[in-house]
Amino acid sequence: MENKGFTIVEMLGIVTLLAVIFALIYPNAIEMLDRGKTSEYNRYKDTIILAAESYVNADTTKSFPNVCGNKIEDLTYEILIINGYLSSNVLNPNTNETVGTNSSNKKIIIEYDCTDSINNKIKYTLHE
Repeated sequence: MENKGFTIVEMLGIVTLLAVIFALIYPNAIEMLDRGKTSEYNRYKDTIILAAESYVNADTTKSFPNVCGNKIEDLTYEILIINGYLSSNVLNPNTNETVGTNSSNKKIIIEYDCTDSINNKIKYTLHE
């Protein structure tokens, strides 16, 4: 009589081996997914900040008082969209909403960076 199958011991060995492989791979896969989300959100932020910088640099009629810690302006996403600096269908990877959704409530706070007193750089902070 010929047996054409696996014994219970062989099946348990295979299941155990697969469980060990899964236990080794799973944490790394989760970490890679988290890094990908963080990277995607950083690209999203960079897109909005670049649009805000372009808007501020294009308006040469404005002069900003050069005072450390001085809040220059609250710039809404809506202004950037209306003026063509930002596409309304840029997607926030954390909320899966486009920037056009409630764009009048979302803003960029523009202020002088006090940590760099030599160059007087402008700091852009997202407020969603």
